[in-house]
Amino acid sequence: PSEVLASLGETLAQVAWIAVGPSINFTTLLDLIPKKLGSFRTVATLLSMWRLLVGTLCCELRRWDADRALPGDTAVAGASATKHVFRLSLQEATDRALGRSTALLLWDISSFYETIRPSAVVTVAKQEQMPPLALTLSMWSHGAARIFRYQGHTSQQVLRPSQSLATGCTTSTSIARAMLRAPLAQAQEAGSELHQAVHVDDVAQQAAAASEDQVFHQLAAAGEAFVDG
Repeated sequence: PSEVLASLGETLAQVAWIAVGPSINFTTLLDLIPKKLGSFRTVATLLSMWRLLVGTLCCELRRWDADRALPGDTAVAGASATKHVFRLSLQEATDRALGRSTALLLWDISSFYETIRPSAVVTVAKQEQMPPLALTLSMWSHGAARIFRYQGHTSQQVLRPSQSLATGCTTSTSIARAMLRAPLAQAQEAGSELHQAVHVDDVAQQAAAASEDQVFHQLAAAGEAFVDG
């Protein structure tokens, strides 16, 4: 009914104005999806209220994503991870045809979302000038109680998750971009002829040089720079 929609609109406007979520029993459902090489991937189902709120903030957040995206960032709107990796492979083939030594390194950050602390997210996201309202409401959602589900079985509620973010949240890729932008930029600068493709926390790096030792040193320098960042 129109009265219900009007009331919902007023609630959303009020939440966006004061940047505080409604005082309700907010629970996030996390489905555990097995990975081919072991462990699990989680997919979050969040409160409908949160999804509607993010929809109203989406344009501002996506502008921030585009502004903060590094060259080779494939998680921004309109980008293609497949095309970026293809370009790296093509670059590698070109370098080999010119008689240069090359290497293509693929890696990811183990348990990135599972080990990150919300307090660290707030500090870094502020430095990266993430839209304040999106950041505030995002932290509100990630602090919600959680229930895990696997093959039809559900866990008891985890009432106060002090570590980890809900993978699959609408803002999760933006948070990863805020956290990893500086380390990845330093890695890029450390490799004189290093090309990167990044999708959230998955990284592909292609390096080329006159010798294998120089290629190795480029990748090693990039790795050290990332860790230091």
